[in-house]
Amino acid sequence: SEWDYVSPDGTDITHSKPVMLEVEDTTTGFYFAVNFYDFNDQGHSVNYFDTSACYDNDQKNDFLVIFKGQPYHPYLDQAYNSFINSAAQLMASWTQLSPMQFQQLRLTYDDNNDVYLFVTSLGNVPPIDLFTPTMQVGLNSSANYIQVDDEEDCAAACVSTNSFICNSFDYCGGSCLLGQKHSESEGDPTATPENNPCTHYTSKPPMNMKLLSTNFIS
Repeated sequence: SEWDYVSPDGTDITHSKPVMLEVEDTTTGFYFAVNFYDFNDQGHSVNYFDTSACYDNDQKNDFLVIFKGQPYHPYLDQAYNSFINSAAQLMASWTQLSPMQFQQLRLTYDDNNDVYLFVTSLGNVPPIDLFTPTMQVGLNSSANYIQVDDEEDCAAACVSTNSFICNSFDYCGGSCLLGQKHSESEGDPTATPENNPCTHYTSKPPMNMKLLSTNFIS
């Protein structure tokens, strides 16, 4: 069949047809053409760009995301790669990792209409990247502070504590106060130069995997 011309500003999408790409540099007279005859409309998934060889085994973590009551057919049959690419982007935005650090993403399902997303994450997130500074607060003389070298140590202490769920911390220039609340500080709410103002850090919101399932399979 004859070629169909699509302008650079065109919005028509060509499916399952040969595509010719012409590249021309008018300043040098350089020109070449590439013909695409057999291609996948979905494009490559993040699994195609495998970076796992760059990491040791102790830097690889396997985990599972379950979408309860979400049918696999027919939506994920048609958008498999798009789904796992979007999942990698969403997890990257929450963890501050690169999407390329989520590898071996694969989907499966069972007879109960549950969809399972298996993922291997590569590398570790610096604990400080899991928190956001939100406000200045005062030093609470009646609270139990721990001694740290910097904000990074304070964030690491919050992430690693087992005595309670730590959602925030106050860093006060060498002193650290861990807290269970997000936006509220357990220090003095009044920050003035006289009472040694501290910076309150709150944990970033968790990723909304429900939004991902809504966009693709609801």
